[in-house]
Amino acid sequence: MPNRDDYEYYKKHGVCVWCQRREAEPGKILCYECAEKDRKRAHDKYYANHEKSLKNNRRGYARRREKRKALGICTRCGSRKAMPGHTLCLECNIKMNRYARERKRKNGAIPKEARMEGLCIRCGAPVVPGKKLCRRCYETSCENIAKGRAIFQMQGRIHPWTRDERARVKAERAGRNEGNK
Repeated sequence: MPNRDDYEYYKKHGVCVWCQRREAEPGKILCYECAEKDRKRAHDKYYANHEKSLKNNRRGYARRREKRKALGICTRCGSRKAMPGHTLCLECNIKMNRYARERKRKNGAIPKEARMEGLCIRCGAPVVPGKKLCRRCYETSCENIAKGRAIFQMQGRIHPWTRDERARVKAERAGRNEGNK
C-alpha cells in the first residue's frame, strides 16, 4: 500500500492503489484481481476468528443491554425511554410484537384474530359451539386425553391436576365445615 500522497494520486488517476499497475474498477479504488484478493483475505480473517468474535459480540451486546436497562432506556434502540415495567420503548415493542406474529404465522400458527372469530386454534376450521376446536381436532383431543388417563390408571397413578383439584375441594369442604360449627 502506498503512502498517503501516492494513494491520492493513484485514486485520482483511476489506477489500483494496491498493486499500482492495473486500472481500477469503475467507481472503485482497486482493480478486479486486488479486490478479489482483498475479499478472500477478509473472508479468511473473518472465519479464522469467527467463534471468538461471536463470543465477544455477545458479551458486548449483553453489557450494552444491561447498561441501557439500568438507565431505563430501550435496550433495543437505545434512543427512547423504555415503557414502565418493560425494557423496550413503545415503538420497538410494537415492532418486536409484529415480527413475532409474522414469524409465528409463517411457521403455521393460527393468528389470535382468527381464534377470536370462532376458528379452531389448531387448524383454523370453524369450531364446535362452546369449544375452541373444530369437530375433527376436538375428537382427536378427546381420544388423546382418554389414552393419557388410561396410561395413568394402568400405572396406578393419579394425574397431578386431579390430585391438586381433589386437595382444593377437600380444603374447601373443611373450611365450610368449620364455619358451620
